[in-house]
Amino acid sequence: MKITQLLSEEVQEYIQSNANIDPKEVALRAHGKFNFSVGFLVDQISGRKKAKKKLPSWFAHPLVLFPPDISMQQCSSEQAAVFKASLFPADSVIDLTGGFGIDSVAFSTKSKSVIHVERDKWLSEIVEHNMQAMNLSGVSCINDDATRFLNTYREKVDLIYVDPARRNESGGKVFKFADCEPNVVDLNSLLFERAANVLIKASPMVDITQGIRELRNVSKVWVVSIKNECKEVLFLLENERVQEIEISIVSLGETDKVLRAVKNQQDFLYTEPKKFLYDPNVGLHKVGSYANYLAEFSLTKIAANTHLFTSDELEPLFPGRVFKIMHVIPYNKKAFRECCLSKKMNVFVRNFPDSPEKVKRKLGIHDGGSKMYAIGCRSAEGKPILLVVELVNGWD
Repeated sequence: MKITQLLSEEVQEYIQSNANIDPKEVALRAHGKFNFSVGFLVDQISGRKKAKKKLPSWFAHPLVLFPPDISMQQCSSEQAAVFKASLFPADSVIDLTGGFGIDSVAFSTKSKSVIHVERDKWLSEIVEHNMQAMNLSGVSCINDDATRFLNTYREKVDLIYVDPARRNESGGKVFKFADCEPNVVDLNSLLFERAANVLIKASPMVDITQGIRELRNVSKVWVVSIKNECKEVLFLLENERVQEIEISIVSLGETDKVLRAVKNQQDFLYTEPKKFLYDPNVGLHKVGSYANYLAEFSLTKIAANTHLFTSDELEPLFPGRVFKIMHVIPYNKKAFRECCLSKKMNVFVRNFPDSPEKVKRKLGIHDGGSKMYAIGCRSAEGKPILLVVELVNGWD
């Protein structure tokens, strides 16, 4: 397959005219129409659909070509890539597992030179074409294996960025860095021969404590989420002795928020629900240590293992969802009927004996798109209670 074939006027017109068609249907319609596999057409249509939300700048560019679906799934979102590039100044960067090049492009906006290393020849060709199409002269594309490239490249750069593949040879998911490709644990010394700093992207499922144990000289960790979905965990390694590791919780949206821990805070007091209720975002739930990260807010906690917080005064900058409490009632149908005129609301639970589905069946609640919620939790005394609340702000 050649890039020029996909860029021909006939193929581009076909892609545009079928942009809203199911890619599987396109594969059937296009069979035998062109002198190359219809899979390449499907990649363009499927990739462009995914890019509309995930990569808006790339979607807007008519000459950008898209890779196979697995690369689109694995690449960073544009928001996450821009955040990474903003972390610290680096004149020279090696993107050692370049993939579709989203991170390379983001780094190039802050750096003088970026080397994009990708072992898949077709993917490397697509990225090189896209760099030219978008007039990005600061990115150099090299088709090579990450380990082989490190062994032959002799210059030292400011930053090496690595996003190891998290699947084994049989396609199963792996979570330890030593099981990923490339094995950044074994490459540690070589990485630091080539760079002053190493930034490693990990799965949102990674165990942070285990990751810190595996990797040498971790100095900072960022847990990055978008609209309350954890997208990636970043580990910064520095080639010097690290006294204390800083873990930050990052929420990307219209206004990016970065939450850093204040060490050795006393745990929360436990109180009855007050006027407002706070449900932490996914980053806080992943990291834990709620008292350290929420020290700036005047909050109490509803119960030891009920990770919901409350206050009399509104804390609008809380990192998560904020609700106004309308009713606090026992968990039974009679109490619910007496306080709620509508049975249409959303349901979730924290530290509660029943699942959301069981709560809905028991109380006769129907799912609704409104801002009203029924939240099941345990009180400080360990009793199941129901909080009927209205969403003030958050990711919904």
